[in-house]
Amino acid sequence: MSFIANWTFKHRKLVVLLWLLLLGGITVLAQNAGTAYSDSFTLPNTESKTALDLLTKYAPTQRGTQSSVVRGKSWRANVRKNCSNRGETLDSSSCG
Repeated sequence: MSFIANWTFKHRKLVVLLWLLLLGGITVLAQNAGTAYSDSFTLPNTESKTALDLLTKYAPTQRGTQSSVVRGKSWRANVRKNCSNRGETLDSSSCG
């Protein structure tokens, strides 16, 4: 390991030049790779894809819904408010 350290110290200008060339080469490669970003990723024939397809088919309004996590001491009051907004009681199986 000391050999590498000694060589890089003795040839520090060359080492800096090589690092700059490497950085420039990576920059050129990144620019040539393209700027089109795509996040379309599919895994056909998997359980999660099957579940997503079933949700899309049978419950399209539920697909991609968001839920809120209630924290703090007043969570029960928030649950009561949400249940009463839906016309449910706190003791019902779908609420609380």
